[in-house]
Amino acid sequence: MNLDDIVESCEETGKSIQHYVSMGVSRDISSYDNGYFCTETLSRGTIVAHQPRCNTVGKPYGNKTDIVGILLSDVVNIDMTRNHINWNKDEVQMGGKVSIATNGKFTLTSPDKFDVGDYVGYDNNGSIRNAKKSHTSIIGTALSSSDIDNFVKVHIHV
Repeated sequence: MNLDDIVESCEETGKSIQHYVSMGVSRDISSYDNGYFCTETLSRGTIVAHQPRCNTVGKPYGNKTDIVGILLSDVVNIDMTRNHINWNKDEVQMGGKVSIATNGKFTLTSPDKFDVGDYVGYDNNGSIRNAKKSHTSIIGTALSSSDIDNFVKVHIHV
């Protein structure tokens, strides 16, 4: 799909260009870590924190957690005797090793509105939030304003 196809699709469906770009193309990862396991089902783009168990990550519970970064793949819990992991979907079985970006630029969705330069925080579900409104720890800055679909380009540095 080239840029002309994306623009034409945006005009037909009413979606923003950022909606299509955020599906995996719009990420610039400066550093990442492969040394953690994930023991709960999560979707890619979730902010994850170090859990008390050794080398595991999960949703951040409270503001005093040790944030590790952004999850780069979906963590699923499927019956391995009936199905197998679909590697084309970038899935990892629950309990497996996951890739986590610790520094980079991403296009993510948020329930909060952002302006350029706003500080990025997180909530207990691992979603990004505007740090001014949610009073959470700062993990990055907004590089763009929110669009009509609440997508925003952010720079995360953990």
